[in-house]
Amino acid sequence: MKELEERTRTGYEGTITLSSNEFVEMLILDGCFVLELFQGAAVGFRRLGYGRNDTVFAMRGSMHAIQRDMIMLENQLPLFVLDRLLGIQLDEPDRRERLPS
Repeated sequence: MKELEERTRTGYEGTITLSSNEFVEMLILDGCFVLELFQGAAVGFRRLGYGRNDTVFAMRGSMHAIQRDMIMLENQLPLFVLDRLLGIQLDEPDRRERLPS
C-alpha cells in the first residue's frame, strides 16, 4: 500500500497533514472497512459473523450514517486502493494491473 501513497494523496484536494505511516494506515483501515461493508451487503452480515444487533452493521445501528458519510466526496477512497486491498484479500496481488491508471 505504501507505493500507492503519492498517487492517492494527489487525488485529494488540499494538503493532508497526516504522516506517511498515518496516511497509509488510514487507507488500509478505511479500505478494509469498505470491503467488509460490500461483502456484508453481498452475502449478509450474519454470514460474516456479525450479530443481528451489531453496533456498526445492524440497520438500526450506524449503517445509515455510514452510508451518508461514504457518499461525501472528501470521504471517498480511490478505486485503485480498494482494488489493491481486494487483490491482497483474494491472494491476487497483480489484480491492480487490470485497472487503468
